[in-house]
Amino acid sequence: MLTVLRNACSDIREGLRLRHLWLELAREDIGDQHRRTTLGPLWLLINYLAFAGTFIFLFHRGEGIPHYAAYVATGLLVWFYIMETTSHSVTLFVREEALIKGTPLPLTVYVMRLLMQSLIRSGYALLGCCAILLFSDVALSPGALWALLGAFLIILSTPAAIIVFAFLGAYFPDSQFIVSNFMRLGMFL
Repeated sequence: MLTVLRNACSDIREGLRLRHLWLELAREDIGDQHRRTTLGPLWLLINYLAFAGTFIFLFHRGEGIPHYAAYVATGLLVWFYIMETTSHSVTLFVREEALIKGTPLPLTVYVMRLLMQSLIRSGYALLGCCAILLFSDVALSPGALWALLGAFLIILSTPAAIIVFAFLGAYFPDSQFIVSNFMRLGMFL
């Protein structure tokens, strides 16, 4: 048991030391996904704005709720981050199986690569969220600092969640479908 813990700590240390590698791999992945498109990664911003706009204007159930658009914008930003990260985590080790078996990289590199991909995607959505907040005339309050702390804690706990879901997906292949259905259900709840 102690050897397993020692190996895990060594993997994490080595993976974090290779940050230049997982940062570059994540950036390249985002670029590759949008390589042949006209707008490139701006599609991430457009998708977020389209979804938030749908909730704000078509489902306009926020009548009488002050700053309804701000709640929708920030809620969707956080939910999309959680949903995307969780959904991609379940298939991470299976999707990267050939690289894991053929390359002597620590597993932490793959975990951090997915974290960075999620943060880059969320960065584009954050631009859209900020635009909605500006048009919503929402004033910054001390409560916003608590929200920033909450966002920081979510990001800080993401690598651990990725590891749990990645191992779940590797050992129980049906979990990707279960998690995917729960994420869709969570969206509507």
